[in-house]
Amino acid sequence: MSVFLPRVPWVAALALAVSLPLGAQIVGQQQNTAAAPTATSAAASDAASAARLKSSTEFVLGKWDELQAEAHGGQNYAEGALLHFRAAIAANPSSAYLASQLADLLSRLGRAPQALELAKKTVQQHPQSIIAHKTLGEIYLRELGRAPQPITDASSGGAMSAAIANYQDLLRLDPHDATYIVVLGKLYGAEGNAAAAEQQFRAALAIAPTNMDAVASLVQSLASQNRLDEAQKEIDALPLVARGAQVYITLGDAYANRHRYADAAKAYQQAVAADPQDADLQKALASALMEAGEYPAALKAYTQLRQEAPEDGRAALRLGQLQMQMGQLDAARVSLDAAAKLLPSSDLEVAYAKALLDQSQHHDQAAVAGLQALIKRKTQPATQSIFLAQLARLEMQLGQNAPALAHAQQLAGLGSAYRDQALRLEIEIYAGQREFTPALTATESALKLQPDSRSLQLTRANLLAATGQTAAAQAAVRKLMHGGSQDWDLYLALGGIEMQARQWPQALRDSQQAGKLAASPAGRARAERQIGLIQAKQTHYAAAEHSYRQSLSLEPENADTLNALAYVLAQQGVRLPEALRYVQQALAQDAHNGAYLDSLGWIYYKMKRLPDAITNLEQAVHFDRHDPAILDHLAQAYEGDGKLQQAASSWTQALADLDGDPDAANATQRKDIQKKLDAVKVRLAQEQR
Repeated sequence: MSVFLPRVPWVAALALAVSLPLGAQIVGQQQNTAAAPTATSAAASDAASAARLKSSTEFVLGKWDELQAEAHGGQNYAEGALLHFRAAIAANPSSAYLASQLADLLSRLGRAPQALELAKKTVQQHPQSIIAHKTLGEIYLRELGRAPQPITDASSGGAMSAAIANYQDLLRLDPHDATYIVVLGKLYGAEGNAAAAEQQFRAALAIAPTNMDAVASLVQSLASQNRLDEAQKEIDALPLVARGAQVYITLGDAYANRHRYADAAKAYQQAVAADPQDADLQKALASALMEAGEYPAALKAYTQLRQEAPEDGRAALRLGQLQMQMGQLDAARVSLDAAAKLLPSSDLEVAYAKALLDQSQHHDQAAVAGLQALIKRKTQPATQSIFLAQLARLEMQLGQNAPALAHAQQLAGLGSAYRDQALRLEIEIYAGQREFTPALTATESALKLQPDSRSLQLTRANLLAATGQTAAAQAAVRKLMHGGSQDWDLYLALGGIEMQARQWPQALRDSQQAGKLAASPAGRARAERQIGLIQAKQTHYAAAEHSYRQSLSLEPENADTLNALAYVLAQQGVRLPEALRYVQQALAQDAHNGAYLDSLGWIYYKMKRLPDAITNLEQAVHFDRHDPAILDHLAQAYEGDGKLQQAASSWTQALADLDGDPDAANATQRKDIQKKLDAVKVRLAQEQR
């Protein structure tokens, strides 16, 4: 193990002294005079030569020990190098180079106070020495590397200002060295002076247009100022030789850090083109494509990675996660099993992915067991909170309300930082079971922790509406309004509340107002979709279809709108192949969405494809066990397929979920389901005779 601290990564390493002429490095040779040597001068010359020989010999021996210490470790070699360097300096005390070498060695051995003292003294004695300033600069950079971020004079003990002053001195001595200019720019950037940093990087590029470090640093500086598109233009303007992989990596990383994954993927593609053999670049590209939602391209990239690096467990894991996202569950199982063999058994990510896959494939008990095992590992609270929340949601989905709530309480027990998350999970569990009163109580508790939370206030309003308190819900939303475009989503919430109460004119008016106020195409698309839903609930199907298409013109790939359009066509029993295409597009984005699976099953039912209808409707119920509409659709499919007992069970569950619901609008639905249940019970009784 090396006894050295790391060298400064972005300053060129000093050349070994033994590779350079002694006169150029160690000893400032005295100019020969024209006078003939006297006996005294000859003796002095002999002494000077002996001193030079002694100094150079000790220095070479010190360098040898230094190299051995770097290669093999061992304190003895390091101490030997120090002794030889000191002996070399004793024989030639005026050498700035020797003193700088000793200071650098002391710094890399972690003896910062001694190193700084010697380096500063050397600069004072040799103010025109480039090597002395350069060594002092490297020592400062090592010290700054240990300072807490962001780096200030206070956090670095004054090292930041001293380092900047030193590199300014270096540039006065050697104004044409782009390396020093880049370092100075990085120092300005580290202290938060982005404008000064950018100026230095541009100055470096003016001297050395193909300096990769200067280009990458300029891109980072522009990114820190949120000028990424300008950074792209800067790269495009560079000579081809300067557009190396590192430049595009820097740009890609900057885009990814700002969640602009599509742009990040483009940058990484250019990096891969510049260096196609770098597997890490291919991983970065695949990851960016996946985050950007470009799943087919990401699948191709990860598949290629698996072929080229079959022993890369992390690539197998990412491929499995992507295949899960795309609904390719059997292929995901193969990939995740491979990842589990390649990665350590302690790898949490593999175990979590396999639990999620079990859940997706309806292996519910295996999923529960997997999540419970992860919770028992006693990980950090942040990781533990993910496992607990996922397990609680799975238990909620399985109708296991008590353990779900218990795990929400366990989440709260992780600390005060998780109390709000636990309460929100509690709200979700109660609301998912259509237990709106306790959900409202949990929301009130959460609001005590976060009284200014807009999302919680809107959740409270929606729960007030769900418990039949429409006027109170409307008042709660209006209380949040300030006037102007920022209220667009509040008008949308009002429209949703009024739609639930079947206050059609008000619902339509407020939803239209939301569309007028929305500043973005996505906001206007949401408003148009809600208008379509209001129209569909009144069976104004032609108007609803028009509104959904308007929404899609603003946001063409929105899965919720595609599903809504598919469902309104299915309700009419018209253009069913077209409806099927729409819902399949929605499911391609979210394969486990209960509402989308319900639409798919309902379309199949309308197409008389009863086995397909039942399969998809059963999956929909698996993801949303307490939706009366989904249960009604499943019961109708069961009845059509002659499975009368299953139909009766589904309708009975639907009625149970409607019981106690204060929404008068569901009275018709309840009456219709009861009529179907009574009829199927008669048929069952007749079959039993």
